[in-house]
Amino acid sequence: MSLANNVLCFFRKLGFVTRIKLFKDFCSNMYRCELWSLNDSRPIYEFCVAWRKALRRVINVPYNCHSCFLPLLSDTLPIFDELCKRSFTFIMSCVFRGFPLVRAVAHHALKIARYNSVIGSNALFCCARYGWTAADLLAGKIDVSNSYFQTNM
Repeated sequence: MSLANNVLCFFRKLGFVTRIKLFKDFCSNMYRCELWSLNDSRPIYEFCVAWRKALRRVINVPYNCHSCFLPLLSDTLPIFDELCKRSFTFIMSCVFRGFPLVRAVAHHALKIARYNSVIGSNALFCCARYGWTAADLLAGKIDVSNSYFQTNM
């Protein structure tokens, strides 16, 4: 998390709220995380650990501060829930707002390929994790706003 080091190096003397805002803006990009396999737990676990360590350093809390307090202190979702939300939002956009070919591939991934594709696997993982049904997913009835995740944690 070298970006977190940059935030600390240049902005350590700024206030708590400002450092958190800078951390969110500069260190929470996670480009292409929508295509990470959520079932591949080891790399994602290592990423989440590194992200939480960087957040602890930026907000200046002890290293042994329990990770359940970090979302409350930083006004963010837990990092794994953020990854799931981004992946699921991408899947929903492919299923409902993509080009016809993209929609067809996404529907194939969800209905036929299922665990043999990243899209199908991530969709089924999120459905199992949050108690959603595949029928609600295909009907577009699932709310993926931050407020849903914050009230159902």
